[in-house]
Amino acid sequence: MPWLAKHYDRVLFVGAAPYTYQFEKLFRRNRGQYTTIDPHDGTAVWGARQHIVAPLQEIERHRPEGYFDCVVLNGVFGFGIDDLESQRTAIRVIHRALSAGGLLLVGWNTNLIPDLGELGLCEPYFTSTVKDLPWPHRTRFPPPETHVYDFYTRLGTSR
Repeated sequence: MPWLAKHYDRVLFVGAAPYTYQFEKLFRRNRGQYTTIDPHDGTAVWGARQHIVAPLQEIERHRPEGYFDCVVLNGVFGFGIDDLESQRTAIRVIHRALSAGGLLLVGWNTNLIPDLGELGLCEPYFTSTVKDLPWPHRTRFPPPETHVYDFYTRLGTSR
């Protein structure tokens, strides 16, 4: 998160929970830089000052298309957006919310959902990326950890 705060001006973090509360202080250089979204009213206490109580699918009601240059979707697939069609919808919505060339970070658990790359879930909206990142496209952790991070670049132009 510190690296994202340093390199991206408008970040959307999908989901709010106790572990996300501390993230906003990393984004102090720009008051509106960090936005959180979560459909549950009770999670707002852990969200950003710029918190939106709504499902991800409604982000366009709250921010214009192409507004964000980075979206963090960590632990949402398999913990709220579970079925393949809902995941595809989320990817389309994120594509519209991101500016051209924007970064999508997806954190997911290999024991909960199939491999995003093998599913082709991000096609044709995103491509795997390592551009200017300090991590490989897929970042794994030693077993028994099943959580991985994948990094994608938004394809196409913003309207």
